[in-house]
Amino acid sequence: MTTAPFLVLRGQLHILGYSPDGDSLRFEADDSSLWQSRVRLNGDDRAQLRIEGIDTPESHYLGEHQPEGPTNKATRALLRHVGFQNVRWSEGHKKVTHPKNPLDAVILTRGPDKYGRPISFLFKPEDIPFVSGHEVELTTELLALSANQAMLQNGWAYPTFYENMPPQIRSAMMMVAREARQARRGSQYHDRSMTGVDVSSKSVITDDVMIMPKLFRRLINYMRSSAYDGTLNGFLEYLAKPKNVDPLYVVGDDGVLREHDLDDLLTVSANVLTLNTLPERLVFQEK
Repeated sequence: MTTAPFLVLRGQLHILGYSPDGDSLRFEADDSSLWQSRVRLNGDDRAQLRIEGIDTPESHYLGEHQPEGPTNKATRALLRHVGFQNVRWSEGHKKVTHPKNPLDAVILTRGPDKYGRPISFLFKPEDIPFVSGHEVELTTELLALSANQAMLQNGWAYPTFYENMPPQIRSAMMMVAREARQARRGSQYHDRSMTGVDVSSKSVITDDVMIMPKLFRRLINYMRSSAYDGTLNGFLEYLAKPKNVDPLYVVGDDGVLREHDLDDLLTVSANVLTLNTLPERLVFQEK
């Protein structure tokens, strides 16, 4: 089965004055007229990329962050992979103050998400021989050269797949993510999503324990809601509400995708939250 081609865009990555993290960077296309419709650009014609297939620990979600050690290491891993060196930050790790110069890069994208962020596979310029505006198939050979796969391979990113990802690409990334998890590389060494986390207070997930970033975001949302009573007693019910539900598929051993909601795959017992399905088997539906 053929899938829609990816648009090649050459350009530069910018980090000066921004707060990059392990799965999102600012990108300025050499030819901004090639952007697909609905891509959101800032005043400098730069887009915030959503690096496809990965999710790294949160450094600034609604004013909250995950444990700083793994979170900062994930950001450094991405910046190092694309070629930034000697990166310095302002006080509090808020904004990059050095280096001043951008770096050349190439993205392959099929369009933006609902927030206007181009959903992208990110490459060093020498790894992609095509010119901007060219449309190409993303093969597993190209995937192996991407920052996306590198971040899964080193364990600093969690797999986070969506249904519009080409199946052969998802399968290849699943294998890489599984190997990193089994080898306990990077964030996977610290992760407690499937062993259970006693979320007795917010500081457990902001300062002490690493969990899947999507679970972290859902917990922060819950703790900011009127449903939160200081316990997780109402968490699954909160997730099941129509406005909060995360519809997804679980990839079975037979390769078949079966529909679930995220709350189906979690258990809460005496304030201990546990994810009961391997993260690489989850395929989320775009909301």
